[in-house]
Amino acid sequence: MILRSLFFIVLFTAVSVEAFEGENTLALKPEIQRGNLYKPQGLWPLLGVGLGAMDHNDLIRTGGTITQVKLIGSYYFDNTPWVADGAVGMHNEFLSQGGSGSDSIQSLYTELGARYQLANRWQLGAIWNTLVDNPDRYKSNTNNFASFIGLQAMKEFVWSDTYLVRAGGRVMTDVGISREAIDTVMAEVQVSFGPQASQVVEQPAPAPRPIAPHLARQAIQTFDFDDPGPVHFETDSTKLINSSHLYLRRLARALADNRHLFDYGRELPCLHLSVHGVDGF
Repeated sequence: MILRSLFFIVLFTAVSVEAFEGENTLALKPEIQRGNLYKPQGLWPLLGVGLGAMDHNDLIRTGGTITQVKLIGSYYFDNTPWVADGAVGMHNEFLSQGGSGSDSIQSLYTELGARYQLANRWQLGAIWNTLVDNPDRYKSNTNNFASFIGLQAMKEFVWSDTYLVRAGGRVMTDVGISREAIDTVMAEVQVSFGPQASQVVEQPAPAPRPIAPHLARQAIQTFDFDDPGPVHFETDSTKLINSSHLYLRRLARALADNRHLFDYGRELPCLHLSVHGVDGF
């Protein structure tokens, strides 16, 4: 029993250390229900119920059916696949093992857990549960606490586009109970409640407004020609002849005066002109 308890303690410690190390440092942000149901972030409140069984043993009357009801705070860390739980609730056991005393055990309890989220929304991790009201019924080494540690697996999904739901189970064994092992297995369901997280909807970028052909023609009509003509240079020179020089100056002025009619980077309809190495422009 001691070796098994040590195994679970080491496992829980390793998972906790792994969660707080590495390149992605876990950063706490206190906002409630950030993100959305399909990608939760921050703190999410949930209600949980569980149904399970505790095994029989010869030294302690523990065999029976367990039910749990709890209030859970689950924190989804940013930029990491980890989620941490803290919970308080009621632990009830209806004893089926024969013996003296009451046939039921009721206790307040607290719970801590840390789970790793897989790509398919399965969560695997370790969990610690401590009874704080009736630990003497389990013959704990202390009068105030009886603790259990184990492994938990949960599948997370969205129900009716309204609730974040987790369903799964756990296996646990006792910590700090001498001479005897007390093992349990439990199935559980957890459902979110409270105001819904804001759904962030990305608005598509507006499509560029096309240039109306008649506006392009309006700019062209500042020239007295029906069709753009060629541009001429002096023989064996990069210098424009006077008429072409005047033509390009008027064209540049017209485009500058009507720049509001055109998108940058769009061609001017009916005008295709490319001049390189022209002096004076």
